[in-house]
Amino acid sequence: MGLSNTFPVADNILKVGQGGLSGKPLYQNTKHLISYANQYFKKNLDIVASGGISTSVEVKELLDEGASGVQLWTSLIYEGPGLIKRLNKELL
Repeated sequence: MGLSNTFPVADNILKVGQGGLSGKPLYQNTKHLISYANQYFKKNLDIVASGGISTSVEVKELLDEGASGVQLWTSLIYEGPGLIKRLNKELL
């Protein structure tokens, strides 16, 4: 199960077509949802954290909260493929 990919945008001024808020503003909610989902499902379900993740500290926090893995998107677009190498180096 993947959690916290995007949020719908309620403000019509910010809304352009379909889609929603993504990237860094989602991180705290992602962390909260991972913790909640693990309590609810009692860790019987693999949960992939997605939303606002861009640092090795955030990856570690989410794994510590019970995420089985993480998915990067916005940070990968803005920082490029070197992000994966940097995160792996910092985590290992």
